Amino acid sequence: MKPHFPVHEVSNGDLPQLERIGRLRLDVWRAETKVDEAQFEGGVWLEPLDYRARHWIATDGNVLIASGRLTMHATLEDNPDGYLWRRHERTVPLPAAHFCKLVVSSKARGMGLGREFNRVRIEAARGDGAKSILVTASDANARLLLSMGFTDTGVVESFSNRPGFMFRALQLVF
Repeated sequence: MKPHFPVHEVSNGDLPQLERIGRLRLDVWRAETKVDEAQFEGGVWLEPLDYRARHWIATDGNVLIASGRLTMHATLEDNPDGYLWRRHERTVPLPAAHFCKLVVSSKARGMGLGREFNRVRIEAARGDGAKSILVTASDANARLLLSMGFTDTGVVESFSNRPGFMFRALQLVF
């Protein structure tokens, strides 16, 4: 299903858009699970990596309804989730892209946005020369990614900024 709301890439360095993305991330996660508010100053969920990452968004008019991030990494040490592959002695072809921070507001779910975000990020990773993609995904996104060719590594992880919420480590090798 093609989403009703087009997905487009944000210009690198667009600070107002990055702040909107950071607010959407936190709003979506607050609604779904416990969030450690102390880690998100000013109600914005941005990390240093966001300032060099590629980002895609979807809007309904002027309202941001979804976003997703892609970064490229030459080593597992440089990849935000690479430690999981090292800890469990998993080998992946490098460079490896990293999918992260896919969020879709509750009012925009079920419209194909998650699939479209993953599709455009897979294309972008291939275009950037990735040999593989690593991601830690929620159960809902994991099911979607598995249907798109990703494999489950069997590794499950919880993160300090979302205590009690489990993520599955998946990979796609080109």
